Amino acid sequence: MIHAPCSLPCTGAGCRFSAFRRTGLAACPQCFAKLNCNKHNKSLGVELGVKVAPTFQLYKNNVKVAEMTGAKIDMLKELVATHK
Repeated sequence: MIHAPCSLPCTGAGCRFSAFRRTGLAACPQCFAKLNCNKHNKSLGVELGVKVAPTFQLYKNNVKVAEMTGAKIDMLKELVATHK
């Protein structure tokens, strides 16, 4: 999850993302990470092509296989399930 902590959608999505990360698909070997792209990591956000926050990027074998934006956790669950 690439987020901006001052953004209300990111704050809400962050809480739901954390819960999803703990319980959503525990049987799957996925790794979940959060990146604050506001200050110290802004250049990484640009390098990753992030235009809005929150942005969710899915990688498989170091290749980006999917991306979605917005705080739609149900859509994120579907996306993760599709690419597991």
